[in-house]
This record gives sequence, C-alpha cells and structure tokens, in this order.
Amino acid sequence: MLIVFEGIDTCGKTTQIEMLKNSFCDESQMMNGLAPVFTKEPGSNTTIGKELRDILLNNSELSDNARVFLFLADRAEHYSQIVNPALNRKRTVISDRSFISGMAYQKMDWNSAMHMNLSAMSGTLPNVVFMLKIPKEEYVKRISAKKSDALEDSIGIDGMMSHQNRLEEALSFVKDKFGVNYFILDGMKKEADIHKEIMDILRKI
Repeated sequence: MLIVFEGIDTCGKTTQIEMLKNSFCDESQMMNGLAPVFTKEPGSNTTIGKELRDILLNNSELSDNARVFLFLADRAEHYSQIVNPALNRKRTVISDRSFISGMAYQKMDWNSAMHMNLSAMSGTLPNVVFMLKIPKEEYVKRISAKKSDALEDSIGIDGMMSHQNRLEEALSFVKDKFGVNYFILDGMKKEADIHKEIMDILRKI
C-alpha cells in the first residue's frame, strides 16, 4: 500500500507522519520486516535525490520549466529506487508529498501533467492520499516562525494559498480519472485528533 501526505509547508503533515511511525513501527514489525518505509519528496533517500532537493530548495533563479523537470527527475529516481521496490516486497510506503504537489506546481493542463508524472512513476499511483489544510492567517503565523527556503520565497504567501487550492483541484482530478481515495483533513485540529482520524481511516481501508 502506498500512503501519501500532502499539504503546504507548516500544515502539519510531517508531524502526522512522525506520529504514524510511533503507531506502526513497533518492535515485532521491525523484527519481521513489516514496518512501513517512510520517505519524502523532493529528495527521498537517494544520492541524486538529495542533490536535486538542494538545487530545488536553494536556487531561486531556476526557470519554471527547469524546476518542473528537476522535480520529475527526482520523482523518477524516488520511485525507481525507493517506492516501487518496497511495494514489490509487499511493504507499506508512506510518503511526505508526491506527484500531487508536482501537478499543482506545474503550469499546464491536468492531462499533460498527469501523463508526465505517470511516466516518472512507472504508472504507480497511491492507494490513499491525506491532505492537511490550514487557513491563510494560520499559514502566515506558522511560516513566520521558521526559516523559509528559496521555493517558498519565490511563491509568496498568496501563491502558497493558491497552491493549496491547486492541490485540492489536482486531487479531485486524480480521483475522477483513476479513483484514488483522498481525504482532506482540518490542520487546525489538535494533533492527536488528526492522528486518530487518520488511523480510523487506515483501519477501514
């Protein structure tokens, strides 16, 4: 199973993934090799991915097209080296971001963006996507408390809110086209309450 978390920076998705580690990765799972594989985009756990992540997050002079193709290159390496091998071994994979973010960033029609991303992923789609959503006022409050990267700086606050809307639109498109399950969660709720909601959904699935 491939489980994906989406949302703009500071929405709380990384916190929820860390909480899942505590819920899933008990000693018996680790001993039997059943613990989920936790990964992320961009960068994953590959050498090339880390280099691409550094370029993407720290170079504000990249053209839009160059940024798109670097994200696709990272995604292709991620699925080739991390995601698909784990899925083939019947391991659950939990990813911090995915091609949904890539589609939201790409300034092209959904069908073209989907075609490019499917190629990069060798056709692999997630079983479920969780998206955490926060309002603009909360984003401003949270982002001011952390160091922003070049990508965040280039997008700006209004751009990030627009990106959040695009994420929802991309999710809707992927569900209509391929039937991928997705759930939009209120990032303003208490962390423990969001975690319980996620666990309840995963148990049903």
